Amino acid sequence: MLMAHRGAKKFAPENTLAAIQKAVELGMDFAEVDVQSTRDGHLVLMHDPDVDRTTDGRGFVYDMSLGQVKALDAGARFHAGFKGVRVPTLEEAFDAARGQIQLCIHWKDATPEALARSFEQAHAWDSAVVLGSAGQVAALRRVDPRIRVITDVYSLTALEAVVQLEDRPYGVSPSLSWLNAEVVAECHAAGIIVFADLPGPVEDCVQIVTAVEMGVDVVQTDDPDAVLRCLDALVGQAGIVRKQPLAANPAGRIRWT
Repeated sequence: MLMAHRGAKKFAPENTLAAIQKAVELGMDFAEVDVQSTRDGHLVLMHDPDVDRTTDGRGFVYDMSLGQVKALDAGARFHAGFKGVRVPTLEEAFDAARGQIQLCIHWKDATPEALARSFEQAHAWDSAVVLGSAGQVAALRRVDPRIRVITDVYSLTALEAVVQLEDRPYGVSPSLSWLNAEVVAECHAAGIIVFADLPGPVEDCVQIVTAVEMGVDVVQTDDPDAVLRCLDALVGQAGIVRKQPLAANPAGRIRWT
């Protein structure tokens, strides 16, 4: 399955409803978004701790009220055609994605209680996952064990440690650069889904074939249309076929193996 990084940020301003909608149009299975907290406790989509890079404002999200964040233009810096696009709340993202695409919420700055409340209000347990560090996901599971969590891992040693846990996460997120088929198989045997990042600034078909051959479940991409073209070209070659999603991943529409 395929996950669009920060939404389809190649085509629309990252972490906006426009980026999520473009990911839907492209047929992505997941849209990854980042969550920060405002001064008054609201969760908004923003990758950086400050708003400087992606909006017409300056300052840290945690120093701003929701009203101040909402007053910012989050689209014009990307392209004039997106002028007036606003920073969405997590609740707005849930609404935009509902019934169309799963959200992968990358936990940047939020309390576990605030995230759990958002899931409760949106009834999003089956339509979203949360990606974070081992400590973050453990804290979130203590607050609401219904939320599916993905643990960030940065080495084979860390990944092996997660596999050995009694209370295992829904998924793990390693880099494809150091992953191997044996470890992917171990994850699957333990009931863990593998979400892999494509390494490096340039994504190519070699990386996609590698992910498919390893049995990776979800690939995160910054270049979704190129990955789709690659996969379409590979169907029927080297034993690669389209399959229905695994029972554990009901949101997936197409799975390549």
